[in-house]
Amino acid sequence: REDGTFVRAFGHRGTGEGQFEMICSVVEGGDGRMYVSDIKRAEILVFSNMGEYVRTIGGAGSGPGEFQKPFGMAVGLDGEVFVSDISRRVVQVFGEDGAYVQSIGLSGETGAKVSRGMAIDGEGRLFVGVNRWSREIQMWTPVD
Repeated sequence: REDGTFVRAFGHRGTGEGQFEMICSVVEGGDGRMYVSDIKRAEILVFSNMGEYVRTIGGAGSGPGEFQKPFGMAVGLDGEVFVSDISRRVVQVFGEDGAYVQSIGLSGETGAKVSRGMAIDGEGRLFVGVNRWSREIQMWTPVD
């Protein structure tokens, strides 16, 4: 609402479907869906624009599509979901349906860095803010 009036809250503490333990990031996709990274559960929870639970992306682990500590997120122009894992030092990419697509390793003169926040611009370029010590932003071109 234009006047800043509280509209609704959704979700609550817990380990069940659509519940949260430790929220790190919330982003909105172009379709209005909300993506919530839960660092303690090592999952991304997806909700409709009305706050109804849709699905969970990922889970605890170190394989493709799994997380140790999911942190920052961004949603691409085509609905792909980009999630940084601050323990694994990668950005994982998921399709609009939540299926794992690929991992992007972060780079730099000093090697892999810890990803924090990220954004995607109108041309589909991914911008990743990396650890607080190097104080740099990495830009990645769109992947076909």
